[in-house]
Amino acid sequence: MRTRPLGQRGRGRQYHRHRSGRAAGRSLLDGPHPQAPLKNWSPTRPAGCSCTGFPMNNVRLTFLFVFATAASPALAHTGVGSGTSFLSGFLHPLSGADHILAIIAVGLWARLLGGRALVVFPASFLIAMLGGGVIAMAGWTLPAIEAGIAASILVLWALIIFRARPPILIGSGLCAVFAVAHGYAHGAELATGSNPAQYAAGFLLATAVLLLIGSRLPHLAGGIKGEA
Repeated sequence: MRTRPLGQRGRGRQYHRHRSGRAAGRSLLDGPHPQAPLKNWSPTRPAGCSCTGFPMNNVRLTFLFVFATAASPALAHTGVGSGTSFLSGFLHPLSGADHILAIIAVGLWARLLGGRALVVFPASFLIAMLGGGVIAMAGWTLPAIEAGIAASILVLWALIIFRARPPILIGSGLCAVFAVAHGYAHGAELATGSNPAQYAAGFLLATAVLLLIGSRLPHLAGGIKGEA
């Protein structure tokens, strides 16, 4: 076995220390080593970034906007008896920010959860909304409809912001409860003597369009990706 002279062994150790120092400096400044797997390298998290993937400033602004909308009076309710046709039913969910924010939130939440939620959440919302509309058209009274609509906006957007992932049954049930309040508000607008089927078909179609927009919102915005 050959051994190096003492001086050469010392120079070898200095050379390796120099090479390792250069490699460490390059990895800190330029990212991972070309031969290192990317999954083992994580850059420093930028300041102001939340653990959910949303920039913290955007989280605060979104929540403040949703809170201000939910705290304001329900803008989509123009008075009992204003719905007379398919067109008026279609325009009713589109005429106020309260309905729009809640319905889009259901579609977006379903997209973030992925899987069966993409079908179950919108379907449960539409069915429960129709049930709420029928209750109002039949002349029955439900309490705290305005409070239920306001709560739907706050709760649904909070679930989105904090990436809540409840079981499908609980999530769809929550969507259905809120949908009853929105459907009741739609049904209460039906004018006497109007065709309830046409009016209901109108607000159900508009709701389905808003649900679709909500589910496609991550792709349209190029931002959040749903997790299957």
